[in-house]
Amino acid sequence: MIAEKKIRISQILVFLGLVSFFRPTIFEKYTWSNTILNLVLCFSLALCAAFVFLDKNRNKSRLKLLFILFYALMTFSTFYNKASFSRMLMYVLVGVFSIYFVEFIIRYEFYYSTRVMRALYWLFLILNIGSIFMFSEGITQTGTSESAVWFLGQSTRFAYFYIPALLFCYLGDIYAFKKIRTNTIVLYFLSLLSVALTRAMGATLALAALLLFFVLGKTKLCNGYLFFGSQIAVYVGLTYFSIQEYFENFLVTVLGKDITMSSRTLIWRQVIPLVEEKLFWGVGVMDNETMKRLFGFVHTHNHLLQVTFQVGYVGLFVFCFALLGVLAILQKKKDFYISKVLMFFIFMMGIMLLVDTVDGIRNYYLFVILMGLFINEIKALFDRREQRANG
Repeated sequence: MIAEKKIRISQILVFLGLVSFFRPTIFEKYTWSNTILNLVLCFSLALCAAFVFLDKNRNKSRLKLLFILFYALMTFSTFYNKASFSRMLMYVLVGVFSIYFVEFIIRYEFYYSTRVMRALYWLFLILNIGSIFMFSEGITQTGTSESAVWFLGQSTRFAYFYIPALLFCYLGDIYAFKKIRTNTIVLYFLSLLSVALTRAMGATLALAALLLFFVLGKTKLCNGYLFFGSQIAVYVGLTYFSIQEYFENFLVTVLGKDITMSSRTLIWRQVIPLVEEKLFWGVGVMDNETMKRLFGFVHTHNHLLQVTFQVGYVGLFVFCFALLGVLAILQKKKDFYISKVLMFFIFMMGIMLLVDTVDGIRNYYLFVILMGLFINEIKALFDRREQRANG
C-alpha cells in the first residue's frame, strides 16, 4: 500500500513538472497564467530534486557538478553586475532543479514520463495546428518584431517543443516495443506539416534533418566529438567570421532570408562589443527592458553567444566542457543504440541554436543534454527490461 502511494505521488510530480516545463508559449503572454505555471514548475521540480538528493544511490557524476557550477557563475555574474536578481533566481533555480528532475524521471518514472509527453504532444500539436488554421495571422504578435504567435509560439520556435517531445516518444517506443510505432511517425509528420503551413523554412529543415539519423546513425559520422567540433566551428564562423556571406544563394533561395539572416548578424555585431567589455564574467542575467535598450532584442539569437554574454568566457568554457563531457560519455557507449539517438538529438538542437536562443527559465536544450548525462541510468533501465523479457 505504501509503495503504491509513493508511485502515485511521484507520477503526480512528474506530470506537473512536464506540463509546466513544456507548456505552450501562448500562456506566457498573460501574467497570471505565467506566474501560476512558474510556481507549479518550481514546486514540482523542487520536490523531485529533494527526493533525488536524499537518495544515497543518486548519480554522483562530476559532470553534474559542472552544470551546477555554470549556474553558480550565473549567480555571481548577476550579483557582480547588479543585474536582475529576480530573473536570475528563476533561471538558476529551475536550471539546477532540472538536473535533478531529469534524473528523477529516468530513475523512477521513465516509461510513465514518455506516456505523459506523448499525450501532451498530441494535445498541444492538435491545438497548435487548429490555431494556425483559425488564426492565419497568429493568435497574437510578439512585442519586438511583431511576429505571429500561435498556440506553441512563433513558428520558428515550434521545433524547440517538438524535438524533445519526439525524443521522449522515440525512447518510449524503443523501451516498450523495440521499434518506432506508427503513432510516433504520425506525430512527426504532423509536426512537419505545422511548420510548413506557417512557411517557417528553417524550422521545417531542422525537423526534416532528424531523418538523417537513420542514415548517419549507422556510420562513423554519428560521433560525439565530431558533433561538438562542428558545432563550435560553425558558431565561431557564423558569429565572428560571417561565413554566411558565402552561402547567400542558399539563404535567399532556400531559407527565404537575407544575408543578415533576418537581422541576426546585425544583433551579433552589437552584442560582441558588449561581451568584450565583460570578457570573463559576462553581464549577468538582465531583464527584457535592459536587453532591449542595449541591442534592441530580449536575447542574442545565438545560444552560445547568449551564454558568453551572460556569464563571459569563463561560463562559456564551463558550459562547453560540460557539453563535451556528455557527448564523450555517449560516444563511449556508442554500442548502446540510445546513446547514438541522444547524441544526434543534442547535436540537432545545438545546430538550431546557432541562430536562436531557448528560454532561460525552461531550457529545452539543457533538458535534452541532461538526458545524455544520465545515459548510465537509461542503459540500466533497458538492461532490466531486456532481462525481464528474457525471463
